[in-house]
Amino acid sequence: MAATLILFTIVGYAVYFLCSETNKQVWLFVVTMMAVTALALVLPDVILGGIRSTKARYLFPTYLGMQIAVAYLLATKITALGVPSSKRQMWKVLTVVLLTGGLLSNAVSSQAETWWTKEWGRENPEIARRIDRAPKPLLVSDISEVSLGNILSMSHLLEPKVRLQLVLLDPEARRRAQLFGRPTIPNIPSGFSDVFVYGRLQKFSAKLAKMQNLKIELLSEQKTETLWLGKLVK
Repeated sequence: MAATLILFTIVGYAVYFLCSETNKQVWLFVVTMMAVTALALVLPDVILGGIRSTKARYLFPTYLGMQIAVAYLLATKITALGVPSSKRQMWKVLTVVLLTGGLLSNAVSSQAETWWTKEWGRENPEIARRIDRAPKPLLVSDISEVSLGNILSMSHLLEPKVRLQLVLLDPEARRRAQLFGRPTIPNIPSGFSDVFVYGRLQKFSAKLAKMQNLKIELLSEQKTETLWLGKLVK
């Protein structure tokens, strides 16, 4: 929390310094790049609801503008004439600290299974390990609940012994996929040691369990907008 506050303070001062030390065309370009992108995501979330503004990948222009402002601040302070050497040394130390922190963060994130920028789907590695522990598992999922991207992620993480049975029940999703037949809950084939249900809502799993005269056992903690794993049991 303290590090985040320090970084926000540095970015805020960098933007202020950029606006006060450069001509209007320069600072307006950088500020517009940051503000337009952020407001285009934040305002719809505030007015209509949603989580677009929490997705880091949509805010790259804003992050780029912040980096430009901070880079200008550091470069100007380090090379400024008529400034005491002690102050220039302080800014040099700050530059080294920021660069070192960035390198360490990149090194750690490159070895991590998931990172803070991945809000939906970060549970996939742990869910895949749970499924892989079964001798002959079947994974059932409604694509309209979890998205095709998470299905592809799971297919990459799971061992070859795992079989997938996928359905698409959402009417709007079926229309976009040009599937005009009536959606049905699938029958579970025999011959599997364990039948897992992978999803985000409990509607599909409840219907599936009722159809098979079974119960659904929740294997992972369920949270809002979070993927979870269930298991069909007697």
